[in-house]
Amino acid sequence: AGVLGVMLGYSRIPAQWTSAIPAIADKKFSYTNYSYNDIVRASVERAVKLAQQAGGTATDTDIRIPAQAPLAPALEQWSMGKPDRAFSASDPAWSWTGTWTDEPVSEGRYRSSSRVSVAAGDEASITFTGTAIAIVGRNSQDGGRAKVYLDGTLIGEIDSYIPERTLDHALWHTYGLPPGKHAIRVVTTGEADKRSSGHKIGISRAMTFQ
Repeated sequence: AGVLGVMLGYSRIPAQWTSAIPAIADKKFSYTNYSYNDIVRASVERAVKLAQQAGGTATDTDIRIPAQAPLAPALEQWSMGKPDRAFSASDPAWSWTGTWTDEPVSEGRYRSSSRVSVAAGDEASITFTGTAIAIVGRNSQDGGRAKVYLDGTLIGEIDSYIPERTLDHALWHTYGLPPGKHAIRVVTTGEADKRSSGHKIGISRAMTFQ
């Protein structure tokens, strides 16, 4: 659809596909700082910059791009690594501080329990050996936020709010770590997305990779 839009031009796209855009064009997309209009402007700016770098020109109505021989980019590959261990919430490798409570979890055929916090300042810690880790838990309409520390340094944030009719159990992950021992600490903040009905953080397990 994007390629056809560029080929045809916006004015030649049937109105049934474009008539509702103006009403939402300045509304930010969920989990981003961009609206439709922001993305259009940013895309045009990038296109103009690339065209000019290649020796082309740009006016208010046209972008001229010189013909170029195709050049294959370097191969890019991404991998979390080889799965190594799974640490359930009940595994003694975890350390829990504060008001965490147990709650049953159902993920398809997978049945387990998670540790749940609804207060600020609760902590969950785990030390592992590997190059990557993923924290799995409960995203929901009453989800809250937590800060994540890696080897004592604030590295990210968990936001476990998720809109209705969506499904996701991934809370947070990092990869490409130096091989060896690492420590993760999760600290609840008592904050949440403005659409959330609560401040719940639920951790069911951690997956580590080598």
